[in-house]
Amino acid sequence: MLARACDVLQLKEKFGFVLWWHAIAPFYSQHPQPSNPMSPITPNRIINAAKSMVNLPQTRNDTFNRRWKSSFGAPPEVCCELWNKIDPYKTMPAGVDPKHILWALLFLTVYDTEHNSARRLGNVDEKTYRKWSELFVIAISYLECEVVSTHPDNVSPTVNVVPSPTSLWLLVVLIDSMGQSISGR
Repeated sequence: MLARACDVLQLKEKFGFVLWWHAIAPFYSQHPQPSNPMSPITPNRIINAAKSMVNLPQTRNDTFNRRWKSSFGAPPEVCCELWNKIDPYKTMPAGVDPKHILWALLFLTVYDTEHNSARRLGNVDEKTYRKWSELFVIAISYLECEVVSTHPDNVSPTVNVVPSPTSLWLLVVLIDSMGQSISGR
C-alpha cells in the first residue's frame, strides 16, 4: 500500500490534480453508501440543499426561477441530471452531499473569490469549499461531450453535440488553473 501511495504522489506532482484524482478515486469509492444510492436524486432534494444558500420563495414562480438561475445557472432538474450522471456516491470522497454540486455550479456561475463564496454559503471553510467545488467542476467537465445544452433556455439539457474548440480551450484553462491552485498550497 505504501508503494501505491508513493506512485500516487508522483502522479500528482507530474500530471496535476486530474490524473491524481483518477489514481485515488477507487480508494474513495469504498465509503458507506446512503440508503438506496441507486435511486436518482429529485429536484426537491436539490432545492432543499439550496435553501441555506439562496433566498428562495416557497413556490416555484418567476422569482424562484430568477434567483435560482442567477446563482446556479441551470434549473434544479438539470442539477439533478448532472448529479445522477456523475454518481458521486461511487466517484467522490466520503461525505459528499447534494449541496456540493451546487457549490460548483455557484462557482461556475458567479466566479467570486473563495472567501466571498464560502461566506455566502453559510460561513463554510474556504478549503472545504475549494475541495468540493473543484471535484464537481472536474466531474462536470468530463460530461461535456455527453450533456451539453444548445438551447438558450436549457429546455433540452441533454442534447448530444460535439464541443466547440473554444469550449475545449476554456475547459483546459479552467482545469490547468485549478491544478496550479492545488499544487501551490
